[in-house]
Amino acid sequence: ITLLIENCPSLHSLRMRGCQRVTDVGAASLALSSTLTTLKIGGCRAVSENGLMAIAKGSSPYATLDLSDLEMSVTDASLTELLKNKGKTLRALNVANTPRLTAPALGKIHLYGRELRKLNLGGSGRLTDEALFELLRDCVFLRRLYLTACCALSDEAIWTLMGHGKDLEELDIVSCTSTTLAARKALARELP
Repeated sequence: ITLLIENCPSLHSLRMRGCQRVTDVGAASLALSSTLTTLKIGGCRAVSENGLMAIAKGSSPYATLDLSDLEMSVTDASLTELLKNKGKTLRALNVANTPRLTAPALGKIHLYGRELRKLNLGGSGRLTDEALFELLRDCVFLRRLYLTACCALSDEAIWTLMGHGKDLEELDIVSCTSTTLAARKALARELP
């Protein structure tokens, strides 16, 4: 990765999804780039929280970050650092299947990610109704929201989606098992 970053100074997009050889050393090299706008390292399980912290402190103006399936790496601290440092340019964020994230960290997305257009929180079992409300209230540009298997969301989240989700173009609430069929049907009628 170091050679790639050094030899491709104009590199804007890098997709390494599932590459098990990408480590924290590679993540530190990524932090040296100032041109990357798209970084997809979902499933690169050798990248730890330290690697994500290095990426967060780098100078690239990321518009798209895919950190999905980094079960042990994406923590409250690393997500908060990424959002604080990259939130102004971030348009798409994928943190699906990152079970170490807690409700307080998920609740901060709306503070730093106000420009988000696409957000995947699938499998975030700790996402609360309140955090979803804040997200929809403050992230006014959000058009695609994926909440697959966000089991802590209740019917209150469905009512929030009906009231604040009118601009959504894509919504995935499959396997949100704490919501009722009646609420999901009401949502389907409200947001055709």
